[in-house]
Amino acid sequence: LPESADIRQILNDICRVSQWVAEPVDDNRPESPWISGRPKSVKGVKRIVAPSGYQARAGCCTWLNGIYWLERVVDRSDGLVVMANCGEIGKKKVQGVQKAMEQVSVYPLLRGQDVCRWHAEPSHSIVLAQDETAPSSRAIAEDELRRSRPKTLEYFRFFEQQLRQRSGYRKYLTEKPFYAVYNAGSYVFAPWKVVWREQASVLTCAVIGPLDGRVVVPDHKLMLVPCESPEEAYFVCGMLSNTIACYIVASYALQTSTSTHVLNYVPVPRFDPSSALHQQTAEICKEGHTAAKNADTRRLSACKSQLDNLAAELWGLSKAELRDIQDSLADLTQ
Repeated sequence: LPESADIRQILNDICRVSQWVAEPVDDNRPESPWISGRPKSVKGVKRIVAPSGYQARAGCCTWLNGIYWLERVVDRSDGLVVMANCGEIGKKKVQGVQKAMEQVSVYPLLRGQDVCRWHAEPSHSIVLAQDETAPSSRAIAEDELRRSRPKTLEYFRFFEQQLRQRSGYRKYLTEKPFYAVYNAGSYVFAPWKVVWREQASVLTCAVIGPLDGRVVVPDHKLMLVPCESPEEAYFVCGMLSNTIACYIVASYALQTSTSTHVLNYVPVPRFDPSSALHQQTAEICKEGHTAAKNADTRRLSACKSQLDNLAAELWGLSKAELRDIQDSLADLTQ
């Protein structure tokens, strides 16, 4: 800028000015999150904001990833698998070992960095001894583990002292088996899940299904919604991946936090297989996943546009309101 430039020159030449408003999401609760953006977008969004028909959960928390996170070494002919723990991962380093354990205890692990928009690919494994059917976290009893998975128990025994010293274990699970973990109820073991990163500049969602016959376990840096079918998962993901949902979250949340609270405000309805709108949303979102996997940017852009229009129709927003929301999101994320 030249030293002689005046404010009008600066505004005309290098600045773009947007007229924004900011209002509480709930007019009756000034302490509720405040939503900001262009006036039409705020008005339209406030008309539809409501709790979702789904509950979000955080992924599995171990408090000592270096013991639970693994890399596969070799499959043995006796049905066991030799795994190496990722001892250098995390703040607390642990001894690196290679141990044989039962295949049933090992799951593909999905971390936050493994997820981008419409694509999720596990890069590690995790060893767990949890009851997959329990609604909330429940570790398999030690006597049962000794009988059914002796090699898994042997592996955990090697690290028993460190496992008992975990901060979260000492705070929440002292009466539970020493290898118990947090946030590992049946929701984590659902075959189909919608996941999104806890920390991201925009809401970053993807669908994850079984991998090589094993359910994928998200870690605690991922939020998840368990689903009963792939169609339901793609529908929920589509309802969270459109510009309207992303704007709702970006307009009130810190850029580093897209946690479980997302579904307190984005009104995702329960999936209805008989609804043409729901089915079409699921199909377009599934196409978007294929496009993301193939790096097909043209198809990706088309899918995003179609999902925006479907979401606007489902939520009763006009084309003008949708355009304003799209512009407001661009303002927020540029």
